Amino acid sequence: MTRQTRPSLVRLAWWLLAAALSLAPNDATAQITPPLSANAIVQVAENLFTATDGRRTTMFLVTPRGIILADALTPGFARWLKQELASRFPGQPVRHIVMGHYVPERVAAAEEFKDTAEVVTHWSHATEMRKAHRVLPASLAPAAFYSGQGSLFLGGATVNLVNIPMKSAPATTVLWFAREGILFVMDAPWIERGPQTFEPFGARDTLLWFRSVDALPFGYLFTGLGETVSKQRLSEMRNQVETDLDQAVAARAVAGFAGAVKVLRAETFAAGVADALVPTEHCRGFTTCESGGWAESALVGLRLSYGSIGGVVESRFGASQQAERIAPQYGDLMAFRTVQFSWLVRFTPPPLKSMRVALVGGPSSVHGDTQAVLYARNSASARTSVTYHSQGGRLGWTVGADLMKQVGARWQLFVPARFTFAPGDDLVTWLGTRTVQVGLGIAMTPYDHGFLR
Repeated sequence: MTRQTRPSLVRLAWWLLAAALSLAPNDATAQITPPLSANAIVQVAENLFTATDGRRTTMFLVTPRGIILADALTPGFARWLKQELASRFPGQPVRHIVMGHYVPERVAAAEEFKDTAEVVTHWSHATEMRKAHRVLPASLAPAAFYSGQGSLFLGGATVNLVNIPMKSAPATTVLWFAREGILFVMDAPWIERGPQTFEPFGARDTLLWFRSVDALPFGYLFTGLGETVSKQRLSEMRNQVETDLDQAVAARAVAGFAGAVKVLRAETFAAGVADALVPTEHCRGFTTCESGGWAESALVGLRLSYGSIGGVVESRFGASQQAERIAPQYGDLMAFRTVQFSWLVRFTPPPLKSMRVALVGGPSSVHGDTQAVLYARNSASARTSVTYHSQGGRLGWTVGADLMKQVGARWQLFVPARFTFAPGDDLVTWLGTRTVQVGLGIAMTPYDHGFLR
């Protein structure tokens, strides 16, 4: 017998809940779905407006005879903006576009207004374009250049142009609307978003930017990053940046100011070194040959560096190697001393925790001095000896590294490691062409000075 049952109330409740959820709006989806357009125009003063694409901002001034536009941002945004301006301000087309430092998409965006607008820019903009191997379309060739400061006059309105001569962006231009008490600059560092990282200009140019803008009289500053800052706040930020950088320079600091400070530094050093000659063909033809091993020597020198790149002049002296070679009819005892001078290029990568490593390499000059006793052997083991003395020099190459640990404001312990190869034809009196050196020493910094990058 088959028994049929109705769905339980619990199951029915689950069905109703599932149906309700399928019809309800999904908040998570709504949060991540971008709007169809983030473009917007906002009035900030009489006849003065900002326009944004949601990420970047530009500014324009409307006059009876037309519009002065700071930047057109991108081609897509420029097409939208052109339509909006024609709708809101009929008969007042864009007459001037102020172009800052060279960005390809800004040039392409400006071309959307080529039928009515002319380009005004700082003279260094042309230099930037030549470096980028680009040429403006003939329709957008700059109609006017300015140097230092300039002005645009249109429909009774005046816009002053002020250049910030930054090394990283030399054509950066501030639009100064004196009547409205407003500044606009397209190229700007982040001002209010967290600690100052000196991007994208670097520490020196960022400080120049703050000083140049703060020197102008204004009430509010608008930037291409969408920030709006009062004069008082900008002055506070300038003072903070100057204080932070002064402290970083004074302390030769790197932490928190990565790349902001480069240090010119002179160092002297001395180290005790163990030398090992790698035996070569000087043992050929002898039945017994004992040579090589470790010898003590001293290493002294001077380092000069600027940032991570520098040079080293060093001298190693005092190394003395012993050798005895025996053949069936004769033998010799040798004492081999060397003095080495090296001129090295030095590269110091960022520190690894509390230790630093520097890589070195460059040419070396090795001077060798050999004193030997040559003796004949007979069946009675009597010896007849002759002494001889030989000197010579060789040119070679040295590579190596220094492992360093700071132990005071001006002192550091370091472990030098070197490998020198000095080839030559004299294989009889020269005990080796390859030398390995490892030691322990101390370095002192008599001079260092920090510079902003």
